[in-house]
Amino acid sequence: MKTVISMGEVDVLEGLDVLEKEIATKSHIRKEKQRSASRLKVLREKCESLRKRKEHLEEKLQSELVMDSEEGIIETVTSVWKSRLDECLKIYRLTGISASSLDETSMLVRFDTSFEGQFHEPYFLELVKTHRMMIRQHTIPAFVPVQWLVERYFPDSLQAFLRLISDHLVAFVRRREDLKRAQELLQIRGYIIGEISYTLAVDVVQFHTERDTLAGPALDVVLRFNDLLHLTPSSASIKAIGEPAEPLEQIEDWQKLLMSGPPSETLHFLCPEREEESADQSEISMSDSESSAHLSQNTVSDW
Repeated sequence: MKTVISMGEVDVLEGLDVLEKEIATKSHIRKEKQRSASRLKVLREKCESLRKRKEHLEEKLQSELVMDSEEGIIETVTSVWKSRLDECLKIYRLTGISASSLDETSMLVRFDTSFEGQFHEPYFLELVKTHRMMIRQHTIPAFVPVQWLVERYFPDSLQAFLRLISDHLVAFVRRREDLKRAQELLQIRGYIIGEISYTLAVDVVQFHTERDTLAGPALDVVLRFNDLLHLTPSSASIKAIGEPAEPLEQIEDWQKLLMSGPPSETLHFLCPEREEESADQSEISMSDSESSAHLSQNTVSDW
């Protein structure tokens, strides 16, 4: 017996679906506010620490330093303030997002990116407010879904909007730098042919191995990152070059391995260091000059 759903019931179901989406959005916004409040608290504590240090330096400047000329005083004060500003800049950069006013109606937002304690390229977004908040211009890459984030969060949830932009940029830089590390590993161990190739967003990665891996023959490897906020591939495809007569049973296991973590970690197991290479490395390390020559031949060139 078929169940007949009336138009009223359809409207109720659609209303429930809309309500569920609104609840999910509000829950995400609430979590973002909590994260922002926590970061703000840490930032305020560090700023308070800097303020106390500034007061200490000013007292020390007044009580201990004796200047012979006006030029010496200016130089010392400038040095003190430069040191303080440098520390403030480092603190702001650690948050990943900082902002400065350009004039009464516009503000420049800076997104800093990093990988394992090393800062990389920043990105910028200019906001202008007349009768409403607008984005005037930005340097954010095209693969970051800025328009989708604008429609979903801007300008009502500005903090969530900026945080998600930052998360996309940081994830992009970390995927790229992790692949550089993976390429260096594969080249040093003699497994890779040429360079690892990848898309602008580093969401599709491909490379070929030259020497046999644990899976057997040389391989053609393709990694895909469907979620641009993650460092771990969403899918992995491995194909034996030359197509052996029988399918390799290990291939499925290695595909699962490559989907279990960042490439620099998983490829370490797929392409292990060979015994003869270890012996060569030990022999080479006996001489500084020979070690330098070995590294110059095997490390990755600048991308």
